[in-house]
Amino acid sequence: SRGNYFDALADFELCQTLNPGNIACIQQRGKVLTALGKFFPAIKEYTKVLLFGTSEARHGEYVEASYLKEYSRYLHATLDQPLRKFDPDSDLDERFRNYWTRQESFGFQNYTEQAGLQPYTSDVETPYFDELDVDLQALLCMADKLGGLTQYRVEGFMPNLRQQLSAGFAIIELAQHLENLWKVKSRPPKPLSETFSVRE
Repeated sequence: SRGNYFDALADFELCQTLNPGNIACIQQRGKVLTALGKFFPAIKEYTKVLLFGTSEARHGEYVEASYLKEYSRYLHATLDQPLRKFDPDSDLDERFRNYWTRQESFGFQNYTEQAGLQPYTSDVETPYFDELDVDLQALLCMADKLGGLTQYRVEGFMPNLRQQLSAGFAIIELAQHLENLWKVKSRPPKPLSETFSVRE
């Protein structure tokens, strides 16, 4: 099913075993690795696609690999930053974002590439569920349950497990903010001159 990246990774690894020169398979494996936070091997996959060149790789795959490689570098560089500081819309060059959206060749001038992967910043670790704290297990289970309610369960719709889990966490976070707001509702209202935040 969609969103099950470990199964997808196994499938693409089998694809590479059966057909090592399949550019699409190499590209998709790189995408899965990026989604799992395994940026070192992901960038290796994108580099393979770029080394094939447009003579063997389809133009779209070659162009996409250029952007994915750069984006993976950016994601890796921001791993240790607080989530509130993660802002690709401001951090990434406007031309980079626009060209990628239009699937235009990565070749604009005076662009400063993202720094290479730093050895002191490790890739994302994926612990087993049984290794997690009991409270975190309960949080994950609740997010999974709530997120599943956002998915249409009809023929033709494939569930995306990762998106469902993200939606579940969003529901929990919103509920927590509403609870905090209700707890302090007796507090005097803010003056009209004050700016309200998005969360408020």
